[in-house]
Amino acid sequence: MNITSGADEAWLTVGIAAYNNADHIRAAIDSVVRQTDHRVRIIVVNDGSSDETAHRIQSLITGYAPATRERILVIDQPNAGVATVRNMAIERATTPFLTFLDGDDYWLERYYPRLEALIGDVDELITGDVDLIEFNALADPGLVATEDWSGDRLMRFNALGNYRGLLTPTQLERIFTASEWYVWTRIYRTRLFDNLRFPVSLHFEDMMLIPRVYLRAREIIATDEALIAYRINPQGQARNTRPRDLTDIGHIIELHLEIAGQGPDYQNRLMTLLACQDALYYKTVANRLEGYLASLPKIRQVVRQLRPLRARYALPLPSNTRLLMLSPLASNLCSWLRRQRRGFRRRSAAPPASAGSFEQWYRLGRRARAGERDSD
Repeated sequence: MNITSGADEAWLTVGIAAYNNADHIRAAIDSVVRQTDHRVRIIVVNDGSSDETAHRIQSLITGYAPATRERILVIDQPNAGVATVRNMAIERATTPFLTFLDGDDYWLERYYPRLEALIGDVDELITGDVDLIEFNALADPGLVATEDWSGDRLMRFNALGNYRGLLTPTQLERIFTASEWYVWTRIYRTRLFDNLRFPVSLHFEDMMLIPRVYLRAREIIATDEALIAYRINPQGQARNTRPRDLTDIGHIIELHLEIAGQGPDYQNRLMTLLACQDALYYKTVANRLEGYLASLPKIRQVVRQLRPLRARYALPLPSNTRLLMLSPLASNLCSWLRRQRRGFRRRSAAPPASAGSFEQWYRLGRRARAGERDSD
């Protein structure tokens, strides 16, 4: 990364990852181009798409004015995964700041005007101490562009609300408790990624890397507004759980605990908090894959590993994580009951086949009350 800056130099690079996004890549690129000028560069990486994505990228860019084409770099590569694509954006970025966008998402029309209002003077931003800009997103469940971000369409990833200032241990604790690590809800000072890259061998690469970026940052600008639209993809990783996902999350927990033993006390505390929040997601994935009963041995194994560290730092945890640390059985029972309630509201007749019957849960509950809870 050869970083440049100056009164008329580009200050921001947008790395756009494209993989089989033929229906949406035009909207993604155009949403950035329409709002920005020569001070924003764009890197589009076509990650071995097998549909018309590459053709539509070239067709779109050919139609832009020469000055616009000059600030867009298009890279075609064999399919290597989104982590490799993002790492390429980091390595090719020459601007002081960097952000990411997936090829089926798009900037809302307010993105750049609101960003300019938050920043004020870009040159002061470049020379100042702000390392991160954080915002929320708009859910687009119908894969249809919309500017209506009212009600439950707002996806809250920003844990700080409207805030500008130091990333103190207190602020970091709020962020690590929320554990919303989607890479595209932030703008980063590029040097935060010095000697850091997204792990190409793991799913959930955001969960692995972005917390470490936060530990390097000095100041942050946060807004409660949604600036990006996230298209909910029924075929995406978040909605299609695989056995490998459970293995990868377990590995991420181990890596976070390893980092927790290498730094100052406040960092170790934060990374232990993060590992506890990781365990909550591990539980969710295990239940999806194996059901609420069969998953318990694996969940218990993870929780046993975390309990001594949680006690050492006297970590205050959200109620759902606290219950998991106390009793995986009780935690899964609560999750199962919530799912049944949602199913009842949808007038769904039966629980998932792997969830276990009410009678099984009743027997387990009696055993727990009789003194077997220590097995958790």
